[in-house]
This record gives sequence, C-alpha cells and structure tokens, in this order.
Amino acid sequence: MATLRTVNIKDLELLLKLDGKLHGTQKSTFTPNISGGPFEVSIDTYTGASMNAREIQGVLKAVENGDFAFYPINTSMGFAVGFQIANPDTREVLLTFKESQLPKNYDFKKLSEYFMQLENLERAKSFGVSIVNNRDHYDY
Repeated sequence: MATLRTVNIKDLELLLKLDGKLHGTQKSTFTPNISGGPFEVSIDTYTGASMNAREIQGVLKAVENGDFAFYPINTSMGFAVGFQIANPDTREVLLTFKESQLPKNYDFKKLSEYFMQLENLERAKSFGVSIVNNRDHYDY
C-alpha cells in the first residue's frame, strides 16, 4: 500500500498539479424540502481544461507504479462519467477529472485497461470502492 514513505513524489506532484488544472470544489448550502435544517455541502466543479497525451500517460504510469487506487465515478450530478485517483492508505483523493477532459483516443474503455487490473481492483476495494466495468453504470 502507498504511504508517505513509498509514494513516488513526482507521481504525487503530477496528480495534484493536474487536479488543480482540471477540478475544484465549491462550498454550498443544501436545504432539504421536507424536514431538517440547511447544511453545508461541497460540490465538485470542473474547469474547461483538458489533459494532453503526455499528462494522461504520466497519470497512467503513476497508477501502474502501484501506489494509488484508480476508479471511475459518477460526476456532474449523474450526467457525466469521471475518474478519481486516491491514496488507499490515507483515503485522500488526489485527482478527479471527467471523461470529457481526456485527450483524443482516451475514453472509459481505454482507461478500463488500467482500472480493471487485479492489483488496482484490490487497492480500490481496500479503499471501499467497488469498480463496475460498464460505462453506463456511471452515467444516466
């Protein structure tokens, strides 16, 4: 498992830099319409930027190095497929991006070659994430 002692610092820096380029969070208030009081929530936001081929290759190399869990997610309130990369030991999400932010020739099917590898499935499971290799599962 990845720890601060074993994580490749260059891989970590790449993931965090890309997250800043592609993704952010915004605080908002959710008010239930039936009962209960308003409460603060964090909403994922995505920039108009995309990864280039070199950046996604660096991301996939970081995943292959075995330090991180890589898995698909549902984004944009259910209307887009996305992906996250996290450190299974710290449970910290390091990179979040939408499929539409991938460069040409990269999509769910191409990335599944990486997130469906047995070692990654085990890392994701240790993180509490079960991966379904079906794009429709992550999109409405």
